[in-house]
Amino acid sequence: MRVLIILLFLTASFTFAQRLNITTLDEQVNAYLFNGQWEKSDSLIELQLSRDPGSLKYNFMKAYNIYYARYFSNTADDRATTLARVKHYTWEAIKAGEQLDESLENNFYMG
Repeated sequence: MRVLIILLFLTASFTFAQRLNITTLDEQVNAYLFNGQWEKSDSLIELQLSRDPGSLKYNFMKAYNIYYARYFSNTADDRATTLARVKHYTWEAIKAGEQLDESLENNFYMG
């Protein structure tokens, strides 16, 4: 009986599980971002933001990219400028996310 309940629970879990919509471009951005190639990741993010300036996902990624590029490489931006840019893109993501329906992906980026 116990095995049947566990099997039923696992089957239901896999059936109703949602997945994040991760594209090949997202994988490229993450690979560049976490391998220290911030210029490449930034150009891909900017391309997506030029197509959809209100994108929750890419505004979120832009904030991360700015943060990592500043603190793990030699950029000309000082701390205050970096934090202001991170805050700007974070608020853009939040504004975009507030307009969207709840989903796994939107909840992931909104926190």
